Amino acid sequence: MVMTRIQIYNLIVNLLWTTVCFAPIILLWYLDYNPTILFASLGFTFLVFLIPAKYFDTLQISRSRKFYESLSIKTLQSLTQDGKLISAFAKQRNKNYRLIKTRVLHKNFKSQIAIYERFHFVCLVFFLVSFAYAIYQQVFLLSTLILMANIIYNIIPILIQQYNKLRLGLV
Repeated sequence: MVMTRIQIYNLIVNLLWTTVCFAPIILLWYLDYNPTILFASLGFTFLVFLIPAKYFDTLQISRSRKFYESLSIKTLQSLTQDGKLISAFAKQRNKNYRLIKTRVLHKNFKSQIAIYERFHFVCLVFFLVSFAYAIYQQVFLLSTLILMANIIYNIIPILIQQYNKLRLGLV
């Protein structure tokens, strides 16, 4: 399979955010490796995968696009996978580039939103468990970094996905 430029750009953005935001998590578990607690945390975290998709709609913070726009979600979208910067690069190469052109692509985007939202909720829980463990271990600088990484890597993407659902009329 040959990757397109857009896929490569998306991969770079994704790797950058994942590396930066997972670094404090990896450091915490490296410095204070306790397999029992780590595997219990992972087991608890993966329970989020068992939550049916329809319940994620109940976690929608607002039904107003203006609420999300007041949080600068449109600006934050620029810095994400399939965001405005990636789309701008794509449009330079292909004037007709659009992420969603047809009903089929709309359906695919709907599935993609659900996958991203679920993934970030799972990570959110793991980051929260790791944050609590870091506080318990009295590693306060690391716990602060984990909290900041959680906001950047999970909370903002969840808000972006909720905003995307509103834009597409899925909520």
